[in-house]
Amino acid sequence: KQWYQRRVAITAGGETFGLIHQYKPLLMDKIIVTGTIFARFSPDQKMLLVEELQKRDYTVVMCGDGANDCEALQHANVGIALSKCKKTEREREREREREAYFIPTRSR
Repeated sequence: KQWYQRRVAITAGGETFGLIHQYKPLLMDKIIVTGTIFARFSPDQKMLLVEELQKRDYTVVMCGDGANDCEALQHANVGIALSKCKKTEREREREREREAYFIPTRSR
């Protein structure tokens, strides 16, 4: 058997997934169908994963807990939202921190 036909578990982070998609597209088939854990993905990478699996006739179940998961949740065959697809408290806190560093000024 080929390595990808054996019982193997592949895990991939978003950065690795993006590089494989960009530079080794033929490897995507093997990664997509043998991957068991895909973590630390950007919203675009999550959508790409959903699309790549659906192109291969997989039924995609996506589970997410934040606003950055909404698009992939909506496009998956089954989307399980652990929140209301609104900003999580952590995201709101980050925004407040960013706003604290932004001091508007008026031109006179």
